[in-house]
Amino acid sequence: MQPLYFLPSLTKEQLAPGERFERAVLRARGLADVFADCEYCDCLFNEPTSLGPGNHSGLYLAYQVPGTAALPRRSAYYPDEQDWHQVGDGSLLWIGIDRANPPTAADMVRKRVYHGYYVTLADGQPWAIPVIRRPDGSTELPCDMVFDAAGNVVEPIKRAYVDYWEETADVAEWFFTPDGFDAESFTKPRALKLAIRALGLNYRYGINEQNAVRAIDTMNWVSVLGSTVDLSKTLELSAAKKNETPAAEPLNTSPGQPDGSATIDPAAATCS
Repeated sequence: MQPLYFLPSLTKEQLAPGERFERAVLRARGLADVFADCEYCDCLFNEPTSLGPGNHSGLYLAYQVPGTAALPRRSAYYPDEQDWHQVGDGSLLWIGIDRANPPTAADMVRKRVYHGYYVTLADGQPWAIPVIRRPDGSTELPCDMVFDAAGNVVEPIKRAYVDYWEETADVAEWFFTPDGFDAESFTKPRALKLAIRALGLNYRYGINEQNAVRAIDTMNWVSVLGSTVDLSKTLELSAAKKNETPAAEPLNTSPGQPDGSATIDPAAATCS
C-alpha cells in the first residue's frame, strides 16, 4: 500500500486552490519529485479535525496507484496500525506506513516506467531500475530528435534528464575505469543518493521514502547502481569480444554481413 503523507499546518486550499496543485508548496514540503507525475484528480485529500502525528493539525495526502483507484486503507492518524516517520523536525512532513500492508513496487510505480533491469530489493520483490548511461553513450531515458548543421539526426538526452545522465558518469567510471577513479568523491552517502535517484525515475521514491520504506540496503545498492550503467550487458559483450576468433570470410558475399545487409554501429546511437 502506498505511503500516506501528513503535512502539518496546511490546508487543501493552500495546497491545491482551484483543484490544481501549487507545485511550489509541494516543493517546500519535499514532495515535488514524488508527486511530479500526479495531478489533483489522482490524489486523496483529508483534513480531519483531530490532531495527527506530532500533535499537529494538518492535511493528509495520498496518490492513487496508476491504472487503479487504489488508495491507502486509512487516510488519517491511526498510530496502532501505522508507523509514522517525521522528516526533519516534523514541522513540514510526516510519512505514514501501513504496518499490515507496507509499500511495494507496484504501489509506488509511476505512470511511465523506463526500461532496464529488475533488481530484488529489501522487500524481496523486483523493482525496475532504468539504464541511464551505457559506455557506448546510449540510454533508455527520453531523448530529443534534432538535426545538426550537417543535416544529420542527433538525439541528445532531454533537458529534464541531463542531471541524471551527468551524475551517472561517476557510476560508469567506478565500474568500468576503477584505476583512474576518484574514490574520495564517491562516498557511501553519494552512492546511496544516486541509487535512490535511479529508483525515483520509475517510482514515487526519494530520500524521505528510503528512510521510511528502506527498499535499498547493503545487499542490493551495488546491483541498483550497476543496472543504471548496464553493467551486466557490458560485461557480457566484453567477455564475448575477448573470446572471438577470426572467422573465414564466406564465399560469394559482399563485405560486411554474410547476407549483404547493413551493419549498425551501436556507438553511433544515443537512445536505444
